[in-house]
Amino acid sequence: MKKFSIKQLENFSEVKAHTIRIWEKRYRIFQPDRSKGNIRHYSLNDVKLLLNLVLLIKNGAKISELARTETSAIDQKIKLLTADQARRNKAVSELIICMFSIDVEQLEDILDSCILSWDVDITIRELIIPFLEKVQLLSYKDSSSEAHFAVTAIRRKLILGLERVNPSTWMTKSALLFLGEGEHYDLLLLYMAYILKMKGMRVLYMGTNIPRENLKKILTVKKPDFLYTYIPHKQKFKMQELIPFLDEHLPDTTFVVAGCEKIVSPKESLRNVKFIHYKDVDNSLGLQSI
Repeated sequence: MKKFSIKQLENFSEVKAHTIRIWEKRYRIFQPDRSKGNIRHYSLNDVKLLLNLVLLIKNGAKISELARTETSAIDQKIKLLTADQARRNKAVSELIICMFSIDVEQLEDILDSCILSWDVDITIRELIIPFLEKVQLLSYKDSSSEAHFAVTAIRRKLILGLERVNPSTWMTKSALLFLGEGEHYDLLLLYMAYILKMKGMRVLYMGTNIPRENLKKILTVKKPDFLYTYIPHKQKFKMQELIPFLDEHLPDTTFVVAGCEKIVSPKESLRNVKFIHYKDVDNSLGLQSI
């Protein structure tokens, strides 16, 4: 049976581990298993309860009252939440539970329902991205089997969103997006393509695992104004070999390197290279120059 650390509970709920321990001690809300080293291990039911408690607290409830409430009554209170933001937060929590219970059908049903309720854009920005952040699927931190199922489902929705984008005004500028050789995990790249296309940028999505020589050939033909890629967490920037080529053949192309955490950039200054957090794609320095 899947077990979770208190750090994972903190990530899922955005409640500090210290607070979770206080609730555990003061109200006996959780009774986690403990390892020989006295490390807490929580169940999926504990995760669900915590997420429900946090959602109700955000909507005016008090932990002291909820601690005396039966789990079935808490579930009923969750069902009574009708405000859009509460429903979206609830959907994110449900996606987390579906992922770790490997309920792929329900996960997709939730996403489809959200798209019908709020459209693709809100679903991507306010549900899919927060979900991916909470379970740390944007930063390569989970390679479990349940993560693969979730990634496949989410990837289809991101592609759907990308295909449906039809901005009222198109820019004359273009952006080419790619992942370097050996990189196959493109959720964040698809999200960046979606945001750029929403802005009216002409997007050329080259995809994953692109050999350097193939990239150079495409760049020579297409000559994009912007070149986008992203770097996994805590990885050093390893694409300096592209810089001389860009300087020689595409001196006006801005190379934007995004990440979901701080990127370890080279000490030397690189002309026309911008390092950004992926959330700054739509207002990065690259786009400000358009």
